Amino acid sequence: MPRALILSLSSHSEGDGANRLPPLRVWQQQQALADAGWDVHHIEFMRFKAPPIGQFVKRALLFRKTIRAMVASALKADRPDLIITHDIETLPAAVRVAKVFNVPLIYDSHENWPALISNNSRLEACIAALMERRMLRHIDCVMTVSPSIAARFRGLGKRTTVLYNARRASEMATMPKSEARKELGLDPDDIILGFIGNLHELEKGNMIEDLFDVLFKLPPNVKVLIVGGPDDLAEVFKWKAEDSGVEDRVICTGRLPFKKLAPYYGALDVGLVLLRPIPGYIESIGWKFFDYIGRGIPVLVPDFPDLSWMVEKLGCGWTYHDGSRYLFGRLEDIVLLPATERARLGVNGLTAFASLYAWEKQAWKFVTLCEWLTRKR
Repeated sequence: MPRALILSLSSHSEGDGANRLPPLRVWQQQQALADAGWDVHHIEFMRFKAPPIGQFVKRALLFRKTIRAMVASALKADRPDLIITHDIETLPAAVRVAKVFNVPLIYDSHENWPALISNNSRLEACIAALMERRMLRHIDCVMTVSPSIAARFRGLGKRTTVLYNARRASEMATMPKSEARKELGLDPDDIILGFIGNLHELEKGNMIEDLFDVLFKLPPNVKVLIVGGPDDLAEVFKWKAEDSGVEDRVICTGRLPFKKLAPYYGALDVGLVLLRPIPGYIESIGWKFFDYIGRGIPVLVPDFPDLSWMVEKLGCGWTYHDGSRYLFGRLEDIVLLPATERARLGVNGLTAFASLYAWEKQAWKFVTLCEWLTRKR
């Protein structure tokens, strides 16, 4: 039985409980390998509390100490046939352990890490880019989440494959629109724009203010449904809706369990992916995009290269340019469309998701890559 060792950072904080699941992308890979007959060992490291940006020496020393602890922990595992490492913070430890065990290494880079880090520190972004490039020669294959990030690694001469952040089709629970709206107290004639996800995305760059300003100018039957956490930020959004004069047209629930989201997805006419053009966002295709199209909901996305390409390729929605006047113009066009046209685009996305992007359609590609690398070595 082949054995895989997966290294990742935790998506939780200390005290969240012993029964928590690992990050979804890690969990999917664990299950796919286990279903294919692999013995999978996962080591999850807590995110270390680093000193603030600016205290570079302290941050560097703590990072070095953390890497040593990661290496010591990983070397206690039984010898694997393959190592998969997630997040740039675990990469140096994974490279050292792969050398000791003399086994192939996959680097799952589900962000453009140097670009993302540049939002906090240009110096640390340059160091991260140099470190990542230096480590690449010890990596057998890179996996990532979008064509743009894949192109960056291929340009550096590294074998790279794209595995999109998409759930299983069986997880795409929804509800007929009429039932969902009755349950949520919405009118059949309402046009519901929805954002379901991490509210920090709407907070960045005052995106939520733009959305409420646009909503104020749209017909009164257009409403916005916002579901997500953190809950204190959801409360802030409710106050901002009052300030914008649209509180009677905004439903903001706070965080809800995934299993209870079916009526909220079922009520939507349009799924919103609202992001500022911030480094680290521009090249990514996140879970939210596939969570919408996997339920037959047409999407409105920023005109970032990968998202624009995907929407045009699938014919599943629309794009907008950054700025409230562009967002208003696009939403004004969308709400004036016949409901049948919006539904048609939703069906396009659902068809593509079911046939190409659902995790069960990608898992074989992941397992085949792992098997090929172990045979090759």
